[in-house]
Amino acid sequence: MILLLCGTAFAGKSTIAARLGKDDGFTIISLDGIHQEMGNHQPISDSQWAAAHKEALRRTEDCLNEGRSVVIDDTLCYRFLRDSFRELADRLGVRSCLLVLQIEPDEVWRRLNHNRMFPNRHDVSDAVIEQHIRTFEWPGEGESPFVVDASQPIDIVYRIARNHVMGRNQPSRTP
Repeated sequence: MILLLCGTAFAGKSTIAARLGKDDGFTIISLDGIHQEMGNHQPISDSQWAAAHKEALRRTEDCLNEGRSVVIDDTLCYRFLRDSFRELADRLGVRSCLLVLQIEPDEVWRRLNHNRMFPNRHDVSDAVIEQHIRTFEWPGEGESPFVVDASQPIDIVYRIARNHVMGRNQPSRTP
């Protein structure tokens, strides 16, 4: 299985990915981690993004060929990125699931500012966040996302996400 985590910066994707890795044995493919390994720093160029995405696809395919489930920890802010992982899943005959962690822009800024006061992850410049929010392509027609309100406490978000991923019935949208 490929679990695609989609959402803006500071939505909680890395936290959800880490818990799924720990609790359920998902292999985490982190684009932030790949960028760090490649020595990429903000702002990241188009060629650096392309190289990191290609590496993420390669790692994902290797894991799936070994029978491991994978969680993609990335914003997946453009449909073509999500489509490339779904196409890989289809080609290999494995299930893919698109989990959208949705928060409002004001909450992104609140979490960014909190992170600046109490660093828990790398910082992102205001200009990058503004462009990210402005150009984010939310899943649309034919993508069948499972949308979770990520402004809730992370334990609730995790429980809802995990129940869906593990096949327990949940509504398609949280209140």
